[in-house]
Amino acid sequence: MAAVKRRINSTGRRRIPHQSISITLLPPRADGIPRAKAEIELDGHPFVDSAAIVLEAYQRMTTSMRFDCGTVGEPVVPETLLLADIDPAAPMLFRLKVVDNDEYPGRLLGAADRLRPDSDDSPEGRRSLFPIERCELHSEIWKVDIQEAGPTLLLNYNIPSLTAMIQKEPLIQGILLPAALRIVLDAIVQDPVSDDDDEVSWKVQWLRYCREELKVADDPAECADDDDRRAWVNHGVRAFCKSYRFIDEIKKSLGELL
Repeated sequence: MAAVKRRINSTGRRRIPHQSISITLLPPRADGIPRAKAEIELDGHPFVDSAAIVLEAYQRMTTSMRFDCGTVGEPVVPETLLLADIDPAAPMLFRLKVVDNDEYPGRLLGAADRLRPDSDDSPEGRRSLFPIERCELHSEIWKVDIQEAGPTLLLNYNIPSLTAMIQKEPLIQGILLPAALRIVLDAIVQDPVSDDDDEVSWKVQWLRYCREELKVADDPAECADDDDRRAWVNHGVRAFCKSYRFIDEIKKSLGELL
């Protein structure tokens, strides 16, 4: 794989760790408007108390909403973020900004970008490599959406038990998850990471997962043609299925039902 290069930050802006903020999607209002809850913890960060805290929700850089959350010294995070301008049929991302209010008003002092809401499948506030989000998919049951923050498994929220079924039922897992993984690996192999990708790139994280968890050592950037790319994807999907023992677990669950 191509060497990873760190970007040089010449602006003095500080990167805020993603662990400093937790965002949880709440059930939508009766009129369908999505809602979220945010918790922000900036204690220990080297920002002046007077700096403003701003949280933004956005979708593919075209739609965004801004929420003022007080200052570093006196944070005032809204109890509920009402996302009236956000399309409930598409995934959303968030960015956290700390902005100068004194010497250079409006100057960005720090930021955490490409924040995904905590997912139902990631307990204890940990963010999943492949988070699950429920949203309006109309007649579709599920699909994979890939944005700059990485892939998300979207489930139709009109089927309330679907998340639990994916987490607990081997047959549903074996049918859906390898197909979803194949979509992600196809996206990676068609546009492999380059020297410009840093350590937070979702592709870098997924390739680390492929190497360390699935034991897929080959570098997709070295695939010479479509046959090589298909072979790399197939290797990853087979390793994933073997790791989770889908066939054995499905046989076991079906045997219990007979």
